[in-house]
Amino acid sequence: MNSAPEWALSPSPTLKLGALDGADPFQFHRVNGAVLHNGLIWVLDGGSSELRAFRLDGSHVQTTGRSGEGPGEFVFPVELVPLGPDTLMVWDRRTQRISYFDLNGTFLRSVSIHNDFQGPSFVSAFDDGSFLFSDFRAVFPRTGVVEKSPLFIVRFDSHGLLTDSLGVFPWVRMKRVERPLDFAPVTFSPVTFVSGNRRTFWVGTGEDLEIQERKPNGDLIQIVRWHAPDRRVRKEEVEAMYSEQLERAETEEARSRIRQRREQVPVADKFPALADLVLDRVGRIWVKEYRASLGEGANRWMIFSGNGEIAARIRLQRGFWPLEFGEDYVLGFTRGEFDEEYVVLFDLEKAEVGT
Repeated sequence: MNSAPEWALSPSPTLKLGALDGADPFQFHRVNGAVLHNGLIWVLDGGSSELRAFRLDGSHVQTTGRSGEGPGEFVFPVELVPLGPDTLMVWDRRTQRISYFDLNGTFLRSVSIHNDFQGPSFVSAFDDGSFLFSDFRAVFPRTGVVEKSPLFIVRFDSHGLLTDSLGVFPWVRMKRVERPLDFAPVTFSPVTFVSGNRRTFWVGTGEDLEIQERKPNGDLIQIVRWHAPDRRVRKEEVEAMYSEQLERAETEEARSRIRQRREQVPVADKFPALADLVLDRVGRIWVKEYRASLGEGANRWMIFSGNGEIAARIRLQRGFWPLEFGEDYVLGFTRGEFDEEYVVLFDLEKAEVGT
């Protein structure tokens, strides 16, 4: 682990899309997805319910989709996935529908997912046409009891019918408290993350320093583990976190809720083992290290090869939200001074071991 090279993003983006004032295609509000596919940047804009395409020189090519429930329309689109060389897929959480588009932006077909979801997240589409989802079910504990809300991992066939329940994992630990909060997650509670590609999926519960690779049917393939410094939560770290939150709170109501959490919500013994889990376009696994502070600085990620070996580490500055990791690029979004959104593309600069 210690010999892993340190990768970095290019000092400045190779492409920046967006503007404080500009033409409609460059006005973004709630960027929910962005992919580099077949030489174009595709952006899923949740605010306008549009799928927009841009050339790598920054020019706008086309826009498809709009708000609505008809074919090719969206209500709450939250996931954009490239499928094969000439197809894009959009998952709409509100309508529970998957829509397919070709690279001309033409709507092809849709699949409705038939399930009584509570908190669904799209994970992946497998080569056989089936889909993987995770679904958290909030548990509201009895007074004085901490309980784990479960996260279900479920698979649907190409027609949107449930075929398998592949496992139940702890999603978050909850505690009942007094009003107005009523319920709150345990401070530093681990959370389960799931990510997949066309062949397998990975799960990390955040409880242990490990992630698991599984087949589409749920069978275990491998477990990848790593070492980390002491994860014990100390009193001074808890106080520092709450002080930071109080300092950033903009209203007295917000400060009151923070004080209530500090007084009534228990604290985990250990910090979570990870803060995110993402598979990139070439099969590497990106694991975000947990960080309690809300302040400035960089988020640290570990990058593993598909066989579980550490490939590199990288620091990504806070204020940059990655949406897609490629072979030699990272695509994401940032916000400007007036909270306007920009889609940015960085080169991924890879250092070799020993350099």
